Amino acid sequence: FLTTSGLPQATLHKIWEIADSDGQGTLNRQKFFVACRLVAHAQAGQAPGPHLVAVAPALLPDFEPPTRRRRSPSEESNIAAKQYGSPVESMGLEPV
Repeated sequence: FLTTSGLPQATLHKIWEIADSDGQGTLNRQKFFVACRLVAHAQAGQAPGPHLVAVAPALLPDFEPPTRRRRSPSEESNIAAKQYGSPVESMGLEPV
């Protein structure tokens, strides 16, 4: 499933190592959420690391090729938007 994120294999490997911190080889619900959060950070250009596990990403992770759909404004994280402002607005663009 994580491969549909479009991230390089090396990045996905690092994300898995962080999410599966006890080395069980599987992800329970909580670990899966950690992996999704790290995917979102990586898609935003941040290198995945343990320091990002508890940090809300600005956008939800995208697991479909970008050509298949556009994000709706409701997919933006409210926590990150309040803390950092909307990524769209910070670029001087109007939300779609």
